[in-house]
Amino acid sequence: MSGSVIQYVMKKSLYCILILVCVGLSAQQWQGYYSYNNINGITPSDNGLIYAYAENAIFSYDPLSGELQTLTTVEGLSGDNISALFVKDNQIYVGHYNGLLGIYDLATRSYFLDSSIERNQTIPEDKKTIHHFELFDEKLYLSTAYGISVYDPENKVFRDTYYLGPGNSQISVHQSVVDGAFLYAATEAGLYSIDANDPSIIESESWTQTATGNWVGIGLIEDKLVGVKSSGTSAELQSLDDASVMKTISGGLVSLNYLENRLILSFKDKIFSIDSALGTEQISQAADIGLEGFSAAVIVGQGVFLGTDSQGLFRFSGGELKEISPPGPLVNNAFGVTLINNLPWVSHANLNRWYTPKSPTSMGISKFTPQGWSEIGFEEMFGARSITRLVQDPVQPNTVYACSYQSGILVIEDEVPQILWNETNSGLESLTFVNVYSIRVGDVVFDSKGNLWSITALVENGLKRRSPNGSWSSVDLIPVLVDINDKNGYSNIVIAPDDSMFFGSISAGVIGYKETGGGFFLKKIGVPNNLPNDDVRALALDADNHLWIGTTEGLRVLYNASRFFEDENPQTREIIVEEGGNLGELLNNQFITVIEVDGNNQKWIGTAGSGVFLFSEDGTETLQHFTKENSPLPTNSIRTIALDNENGLVYFGTPNGLVSFQGNAFASKDSFEKIEVYPNPVRPHFSGRLTIRGLKTDSHVKITDISGHLVFETQSEGGSVQWDLRNFHGNRVRSGVYLIFVSDPDGTESAVEKVMIVN
Repeated sequence: MSGSVIQYVMKKSLYCILILVCVGLSAQQWQGYYSYNNINGITPSDNGLIYAYAENAIFSYDPLSGELQTLTTVEGLSGDNISALFVKDNQIYVGHYNGLLGIYDLATRSYFLDSSIERNQTIPEDKKTIHHFELFDEKLYLSTAYGISVYDPENKVFRDTYYLGPGNSQISVHQSVVDGAFLYAATEAGLYSIDANDPSIIESESWTQTATGNWVGIGLIEDKLVGVKSSGTSAELQSLDDASVMKTISGGLVSLNYLENRLILSFKDKIFSIDSALGTEQISQAADIGLEGFSAAVIVGQGVFLGTDSQGLFRFSGGELKEISPPGPLVNNAFGVTLINNLPWVSHANLNRWYTPKSPTSMGISKFTPQGWSEIGFEEMFGARSITRLVQDPVQPNTVYACSYQSGILVIEDEVPQILWNETNSGLESLTFVNVYSIRVGDVVFDSKGNLWSITALVENGLKRRSPNGSWSSVDLIPVLVDINDKNGYSNIVIAPDDSMFFGSISAGVIGYKETGGGFFLKKIGVPNNLPNDDVRALALDADNHLWIGTTEGLRVLYNASRFFEDENPQTREIIVEEGGNLGELLNNQFITVIEVDGNNQKWIGTAGSGVFLFSEDGTETLQHFTKENSPLPTNSIRTIALDNENGLVYFGTPNGLVSFQGNAFASKDSFEKIEVYPNPVRPHFSGRLTIRGLKTDSHVKITDISGHLVFETQSEGGSVQWDLRNFHGNRVRSGVYLIFVSDPDGTESAVEKVMIVN
């Protein structure tokens, strides 16, 4: 297929998405908490700012004022990992590893996302990466892993595509540059050039190959054309204006930046500045200034801006090193999120589908406090690896227990690790069937007597209890397990008001445990009890004592969970919903990763590939469905959800970052002293729901117009209710003042509030 035909297919079969971001609305509803420690690229701009990107977020730094600004999914970024960045004429051009092209307008604060490359089926998935941008004569040249694409930034459309391999085959182009009338390309197969106005430019045979080898860079230094070749162990510089001028620097090159009067080469341990005559100056060495590893660098004025792969962005000037990255978690991988005093703490375990730890395992804990983001470093944690969950002690809130899926339980007091419980100082056990030391604790909970319960995978006595006096005991799980040595992992533990417990297993369904009269019940349910399969990943007990069960193939509910141990053959139930006139099973075949119940008894359910859902109390109504495509979620893979019922915030932890959403469900109150109604007044064009919070559970709420005509009535499930501003006939109410009457279940306390509605 010729280049022109492929170009035509690319134009006709793909589409673009325009995202216009309302910054005010996004700031009210969503917030992002991204890591800025892994700097993948730095670029100066014509507006005087320094721009850097870290995985899937961008930030700018003003060297004069020191001001930092971030650009994340909340402002419209796609959430996919960034591979290239270019800033020119108030436009930020963003390239991604999956081929997405983003253009952010700094003046209008709007974001345009073009998915043409990502969706092009003629390009293999591993060849869609955008490596570099070159803007010349109102054309944007995209150097990619398949060739060069020419983009019209004014009309937002691709114009041409050049494949430089033999017979118009795809080869990776790392950089391109226009010098005079010629377009030059640095590729994995050599240096290429052509007259940019050549009518046969789309044919690879028209290009001239001037050198072979893996050329990773080409650009201008003081109007001199210089190419960079990399072997993996050294970098070779070649002046294309004078073939006799060459330079070799040993080391593995990690990045390069062409500036107006110099070329900056970044190696893991050192930074070099190259002039147009290939004169070399080593301007920084990582070990000399206390940094662990460089990833990128630029020089602006008298300052050197140094990017690292784990410590963030620094400015080195006058012998002083200053950290300038925005604050955030250690890394984006949010495996678990727990609210400690209503602020998120994040664990960063990396487990595969079968709960097996993967590298890296030696990660600290990120914590958000009133002073901002900080961390508990791995070096403080007595060797505790792969932290999965963090649990706050309900009696001693200054104590937090960190579950390690390799090392046991880490006890943290006043934000400082105190001790690591393992097989030497506790009742915890390591797996024994392979020659690996690993204490795989998945979760801990507290019962009403102050006992701490934990669940350990791959051991027979996996359910452990630590009493308030420090003694340990165990429960043998062999009677309910299929094979202790095969794919044995557990979900979270939920504990009922009567101290009975439930937890899910990869291969044994739902396991329940209850003590009674000096003995105990140990019981499981699985496929014979109407579970979709026996691989249970999430459990939640709601306000009505119903157990919600998430499996890798769908959702079930065990109604009246307190009868689990009494019924000889308890059966779970699917939820049937109507959609488009058809009946179907809710979340059928979905891989469910997490379930949480909010203050209004509504269910937040996260999935492995379809984003997150909010369902009504009984699951029959979908109230929200957030995905990467319609919200600031950075991915549709949800790992964890944390609810701040005091403030209505919902935190979503994903492999690609942490974001929060301002929900409308709040914890119930003991009195009506602090009822809030918002928005108030309701202004024209408001299309959301009015929220009334500060209620007791089961509060009776009536809303009337000023003449006393009833327009809405409901009962709260928790501490808040919502009203869609419609009357009993389904029509939006007229403008005016409305009275809100609230009373508690027994009628002993009541309150009246007002709201102004303007249509």
